[in-house]
Amino acid sequence: MGEALMNIKMIVTDLDCTLLHEDKTISDRTISVLKQCREKGIKVVYATGRGYQNSKVLASSELFDGFVCVNGATAYVGDTLIYNRFIPIENVRDLLIAADNAGVQIVAEYNDIHYANFDVIEKWPWITHYEAADFNILDIE
Repeated sequence: MGEALMNIKMIVTDLDCTLLHEDKTISDRTISVLKQCREKGIKVVYATGRGYQNSKVLASSELFDGFVCVNGATAYVGDTLIYNRFIPIENVRDLLIAADNAGVQIVAEYNDIHYANFDVIEKWPWITHYEAADFNILDIE
């Protein structure tokens, strides 16, 4: 097993219901394993659909070398942004409006603000920045 471990360069894990328990904690055993991996030179990264602020439940440089958030739109090494590929609102406005008109609950996130046509806090209580949005006139960059 030691030799196979030496071929591993990076471990990437999801957060919710994968790395994190329902109460948003990580088991002591998992913490120990992550630290052992880093000691062996293996990069440890988490990936999530959450935005930057909401993914920071794991603000521990002792456990992670970086993270990917907003479903892959941004990537960080430590806290340094190294990749940013948000989709401009004008490229998706028609989709947002059509979904809204069809009664679909939809959220557009930009700079850690969730613009939505429903109360996102009822669904995701950890969201801290939320605004009701009219997608016809929403102006974000």
